[in-house]
Amino acid sequence: MPCYTAGVNGVSVVELTELLRALEGEGVSSRTPPVLATVASLDGSVYARAGAMALLVSGASSRSGVLDLEELDELREQALAVGQDGRPRLVRLSLSQESVLVGWGLGLAGEVEVFLERTGPGLRDCLAEARSALLGGRGVVLSLDLTGPNVGRRRVLSPDNPAATGCFSEMTPELDESMIRGAMRRVLRCPIQAMGKALIFGSSRDAASLARHLHELGFSVFVGDPRRGRLRGADWSPAWGALIEGGWGQVRAAANPDEETSIVVMTHSFALDLETLQGALASPAPYVGLPGPRERTGRLLGQLQLLGAAPRPGQLYAPAGLDLGAQTSRETALSVAAEILAVRSGRRGGRASRVGQAHSSRAAKVAGLIFSAGRRPVLRQAVVNALESRLEPIVVVLGGEAGRDLEGLRGLEDARLRIVVEPRWRGGIRFALEAGLREVPWGAPGAVLLAGHAPAGSSSIERVLSEFERSGRPVLAARTVGGAAQLSALPRSLFPELRAASGEDAVDEIASRHRDGAIRISLSESSRTGLADDQEPRAASLF
Repeated sequence: MPCYTAGVNGVSVVELTELLRALEGEGVSSRTPPVLATVASLDGSVYARAGAMALLVSGASSRSGVLDLEELDELREQALAVGQDGRPRLVRLSLSQESVLVGWGLGLAGEVEVFLERTGPGLRDCLAEARSALLGGRGVVLSLDLTGPNVGRRRVLSPDNPAATGCFSEMTPELDESMIRGAMRRVLRCPIQAMGKALIFGSSRDAASLARHLHELGFSVFVGDPRRGRLRGADWSPAWGALIEGGWGQVRAAANPDEETSIVVMTHSFALDLETLQGALASPAPYVGLPGPRERTGRLLGQLQLLGAAPRPGQLYAPAGLDLGAQTSRETALSVAAEILAVRSGRRGGRASRVGQAHSSRAAKVAGLIFSAGRRPVLRQAVVNALESRLEPIVVVLGGEAGRDLEGLRGLEDARLRIVVEPRWRGGIRFALEAGLREVPWGAPGAVLLAGHAPAGSSSIERVLSEFERSGRPVLAARTVGGAAQLSALPRSLFPELRAASGEDAVDEIASRHRDGAIRISLSESSRTGLADDQEPRAASLF
């Protein structure tokens, strides 16, 4: 089974088009019905690559650069079963760093959930609708029902749809869970932002290379040059975008530049560059790039000033391109394309600041998980104390008495606070643990677990958090030496063990298995918990 991949979060139109071509059988032969695999979660959390898709086709393919399902031991049997009976499945896999699927686009190893579905006209229509919107410069959110009454249902949501607004505004995939007729419904929503328009002025080899780079990245490309026949040479292909034999006026009319437009002026003609820059700098485009020597740029800026045309602060990038040591036209084009991506992402460009951030817009912080099974008199104080710490997000998992617990939390407004209701808690603590861990953002190094019925003071939380940040090891804090943990910090590597736990002393049990690496702290801070003297919290386990 060859495998065609398309990362949905930040997917380019070109990748989506390739996937659609494969779905339509172009260059693909198959002995069994094709199956689409979609990544749902990694280590129990949605993360930046959630939504990545791959088409699995049994048999040979005329396309190169594909993966054979025979190499994917983790998915082979399940994919063949879905192809045969047509029933979609959500499967959980344990991937090592050597797994072929890690190279497929997951980026990191761990416990991964993959949704498998047989392809058909409905799937093709859904992806085609998304591609059409992106080509039109409109972002979308792809919605997929992983479980529940409508399992396998896919929808394309507009960013202003109430169900899609949150994840689209943050450009972060989300996993929405709710109970419907006694069954858990899980819906994966993945935002896709249109790459925007790219206007290139010029017809040289570096302009052609730039047009190709930006087209392959998913931009809607428009190229303009008023000099007759310049865009008809062997260096150019109409497949990369609209080739317009005209200057600023003609290209502006065709492209209608907006706040998502990037413009590069590289005609290698002083007069044409000057004319084009007058229009480009007056447009809403936030990026106007001008490759070339600084001396030439200075002359152009001087002439623009005389003409009353000046760039807005931060609009003009001259000389355009990141410093890659470019020498050839292709290298120059690559440096400009890289700078456009950096500007769109709000980055300066350069080396990644730390390992593991390649799929994250910012470094994730340590999350806080508060568990309350209905003992609500002090739950509010536990939440208040957590909000006074550096934990982010703070996830409160409520059980069977969620209604009364929510009433007790009324008025607490903080963007870091997330409330999760898990009615299955009575069936075992593992349900509460899984519900909480699922909310920990991908990239977070771990989580601090707190008891909602025995609140720890903010200073204790900070003490545990600081020790965890310093050591990266499990940290257990109890009121008495050797007592049960009242709060603890666990690294992400232990999440699979925690998710499989069932007893109320789950954290201590896990710590005992890793006692050589765990750090234990004794707490005595009742005066700082926020409780009155007669409300001294009793020594208790986390749950």
